[in-house]
Amino acid sequence: MFLFAENLLLFNIDRSEEFAPIKNGDEATSDNPRIAREIMSKLFKSWLKKANIEFSDNDPLEINFLDSYDGENLSHLQELAKIDIGENGLFLDN
Repeated sequence: MFLFAENLLLFNIDRSEEFAPIKNGDEATSDNPRIAREIMSKLFKSWLKKANIEFSDNDPLEINFLDSYDGENLSHLQELAKIDIGENGLFLDN
């Protein structure tokens, strides 16, 4: 396959931050949508921690990639004092 590529670019990434495969149904024990959501929520929570933003760590969290692609531009959330992630999780969107 690589022999026929006109342009080739390889990335060395941290798999835990950049890869959450969804190739199985919900009933599977790996690579399913539930696990992918957990991985993404863990990533988003790490962004809030790096930005020194307090939040409850019990429930799912999602940050809109239009607001932050890699954890940047989240400082405005510090004004909220503490982010309370409810029972159904929290979707942060500006």
